[in-house]
Amino acid sequence: MVLDFSIDGQVTIYMKDYVTTNIESFPKDVLIKGKNASPWIDGLFKVNQKSKLLDKSKSEQFHTTTAQALFLCKRGRLDISPAVLFFTTRVKASTEEDWSKLVRMMLYLNQ
Repeated sequence: MVLDFSIDGQVTIYMKDYVTTNIESFPKDVLIKGKNASPWIDGLFKVNQKSKLLDKSKSEQFHTTTAQALFLCKRGRLDISPAVLFFTTRVKASTEEDWSKLVRMMLYLNQ
């Protein structure tokens, strides 16, 4: 987080480096799939009970990315708050469907 006090009596907060770091720590193969106009879809809060649980590696990445996004949405990117709210409820038993929603948010941030 960069705090810019160059204008007297005003502060500007930049988190571009933090977003870049988060994107760079996310699997590259899923970030080449395109762009998204919003960080979530209409069915964001719907949970498919038949979706398979993530393997250990993806589950850990899901948890890490969710924690990073939670910090980010509270400090500088309020637009991802609904998606992050959902992800925080899914970290203990994240599924392939949850992963695709997380990828959507990361694609949005990447653009």
